[in-house]
Amino acid sequence: MKWWRILGFLGVFCAAGVVTAPGVAAPISISVGPATGPLISPDFSGLSYESSILLPNGDGNYTFWVGNRTLLGVYHTLGIRCIRLGGNSIDRIGMQITKRDVDQFFAFARAANVNVIFSLQLKNSNAMENVLLADYIYRNYRSNLKCFTVGNEPNYYIKQLATYERDVLQYISAISMRDPGCVFCGPDAGHKDEIWAAQFANAFRGNSHIALIAHHRYQGGPQETGQKGRDYLLDPARQRDYEDCYRTWAAVAVRDGFPYRLTEENSFNGGGAEGASNTFASALWALDYMYWWASHGADGMNFHNTGSVYPVTVASANGYTVRPIGYGVAAFGLADRGRLSQVVMRNPQDLNVTAYAVLSPDRTLYVTIINKEHGTGGRDAQVSLSVPGPTGRVDFMALRSPTDDSATQGITLGGSAIAGNGAWNGRWQSVMRTGGTIRVNVPETSAMVVRIGREG
Repeated sequence: MKWWRILGFLGVFCAAGVVTAPGVAAPISISVGPATGPLISPDFSGLSYESSILLPNGDGNYTFWVGNRTLLGVYHTLGIRCIRLGGNSIDRIGMQITKRDVDQFFAFARAANVNVIFSLQLKNSNAMENVLLADYIYRNYRSNLKCFTVGNEPNYYIKQLATYERDVLQYISAISMRDPGCVFCGPDAGHKDEIWAAQFANAFRGNSHIALIAHHRYQGGPQETGQKGRDYLLDPARQRDYEDCYRTWAAVAVRDGFPYRLTEENSFNGGGAEGASNTFASALWALDYMYWWASHGADGMNFHNTGSVYPVTVASANGYTVRPIGYGVAAFGLADRGRLSQVVMRNPQDLNVTAYAVLSPDRTLYVTIINKEHGTGGRDAQVSLSVPGPTGRVDFMALRSPTDDSATQGITLGGSAIAGNGAWNGRWQSVMRTGGTIRVNVPETSAMVVRIGREG
């Protein structure tokens, strides 16, 4: 088994006869090895929106336009690199999208330096009706166009995958007649039909017009509210769920020669869970979740950002409120340029802790430690960190709640909140070292990014 498929679990065992009492810090040792894992995709961090956001608001203004400096600031701080436009609204308003709508949106996309996954209407439409819009987008904005996709969650209204595959081939044929270089992704099926993604990869193996395999996934089906929802998100058993999901369709995509991406993602389908999706627990979950999939070679993920699902950002009187999950995304963005390194953890007290390491192109090493201990009996982690070769300056930045996993406000990254315009004053703090050992304390219900400069 490849190391990155069990990243964060290696070397975990219980020390015979030694048990740390609840609430008392417990020792963990982490050793970082060579950077032999996947290279993190340059547009890994993404957001997903309903296509209806392309249309002007009731006052005639657009959400996405180059003059929306507050949203551009938030994108910069969170490290957003990809926007996916789709959702159920594409199959209601796809034919209403105008060139002016497209121009406004892509001007924003260029200013934000993001790539775009653009959904075309399928339900109540056909390939020929979408040719002019697709051609306009491709000819004018292909430098920011990652791919097109056909429809949204077609598994909910098309009985057979083969029927959808024929639809996709018709869209490819019609649009590529004008734009031979156009590429698509798919099938963007709802999370319960992972087999669609696997079979889509098999069906389109070798087709140069398919750029990647895309799937939608919400972590958790029923809306477990409050403490139950938070316990669910922070349960180490979630990583077994991720592994099952990976084997079902992502591994198939890889074997068929395709990149893969989670293009619509969030916690608890059907609108999110009050007291869970909007709490600090979602920040720790998102940070761990992003690293898990990055360590398994995913092209990235797009957290769905709509009012019906607790979003990463929401418009407010002061610009945009960054929800707790957004802090997890921002923490990931501190070290999202580079290659995953091997991590071996010795965790004799079996703390609910995961760790990931990234070696950046400038040889700076970032080690992210996520302590998901929470509630009664949660324990701090006393971490001894060992890295290869000589090191230079070592500092850290912490992701913290003002209280516990239930906090919805007052969250900080590097000691600073993220303002409604994206302004953020997070600071790195020096780490005290004893000899060559790096020691940090990671409190329960928190995460820490350790930045290690390299010498030589």
